[in-house]
Amino acid sequence: MFTDRHPVVHRSKIYFSRKYHKYAGVITDIIYDHYLTKEWNFFSRRPLESVTYNFYRALVNNYEILPEKVKGMMPFFIINNWIETYQTTNGIKHVLRTLSRNSSLPNETRYAIKTLKKNYYALQDDFMEFFPQLIDYVEKDFGIEISHRITMPF
Repeated sequence: MFTDRHPVVHRSKIYFSRKYHKYAGVITDIIYDHYLTKEWNFFSRRPLESVTYNFYRALVNNYEILPEKVKGMMPFFIINNWIETYQTTNGIKHVLRTLSRNSSLPNETRYAIKTLKKNYYALQDDFMEFFPQLIDYVEKDFGIEISHRITMPF
């Protein structure tokens, strides 16, 4: 998978691997979601709220084909509006605590938030380096045009 093998993502995962080990990629994904939601207007002209609503509606409309674990988490995900919650560190803290209670994710929320705060701009730089490459990959390999809708901040 493109993301799992990407050197920038690997670099970000190192920040969290000491306490999260094999779950460092999960934490990195959540942290990258934070930067995506926080900087949403750089990547889309559609409001985040509209995209979020459509995503939740698609989940509900396709409930019967979702994996069982997703079905179990979906009500929490929608009720707590996790996507928009990612915009704040308190939101990330809430998501991590919920995941650690309801999955095998280690309960190292305090460490994750401390690491995020300490390395906030380095992780943001990683995300801003990685995400345009992810867009290019999706456009080239899947034929989905994305970049015509975005304005990159650099």
